[in-house]
Amino acid sequence: MPYTYVEAPVYVEDAGIQVRHVFRDDIVDGPPLIFWYQIGGEEFDIRDLPVGSHAARNAGGDHHRQLLRQAIQLRLLTEAGVDWDAVPPGEGGSRVG
Repeated sequence: MPYTYVEAPVYVEDAGIQVRHVFRDDIVDGPPLIFWYQIGGEEFDIRDLPVGSHAARNAGGDHHRQLLRQAIQLRLLTEAGVDWDAVPPGEGGSRVG
């Protein structure tokens, strides 16, 4: 069976910036990965962003929409992807600088 690329649906849109979920093996028919998102061609783990509480970032759920909007408003997420220079050292999850 041929493989056809289908872009994942938009999960959050704010200020013209679209964030999409990442799906295992890029198969949109399956469930999305709980903590992984894509913006501007870059995949990232929401637990690496300094938004919300540690507990909120580490719990799956629809509240990730609010955290992603907050990251957009703080300009951590841009059309080009994640601005890792804007993430204070030690504030994210595994990307501690």
